[in-house]
Amino acid sequence: MTNNKRTEVGKFMAKMRIQHNQSSSDMCEFLGVTRATLSGIEYGHRDMSKSLKRKLIKKYNLCENDKDMLERAIFYSNQKVKIDMTKFTKHEKDTLYKLIRGRLYE
Repeated sequence: MTNNKRTEVGKFMAKMRIQHNQSSSDMCEFLGVTRATLSGIEYGHRDMSKSLKRKLIKKYNLCENDKDMLERAIFYSNQKVKIDMTKFTKHEKDTLYKLIRGRLYE
């Protein structure tokens, strides 16, 4: 089953293209990625790499608000999330566990 709906990060990238009068091909060349990579990210078939995120921030000279919007879009779009819990308290770990298991309000 294919996903024909843009993810939040896909919508953000489309907004960047419009603001900079770029086509998808222009953006690919500007960021140094293939069309398959860009499409995969926009439609949720692959996650955005940290290096591409840094490149996007730098090349489009994103302000703090846009950086935050990009971070949120990436978070909402990614299929997997890694969390470093080394500094979490036991209570924070318990809360996270309940949230993940859908039992936050028990």
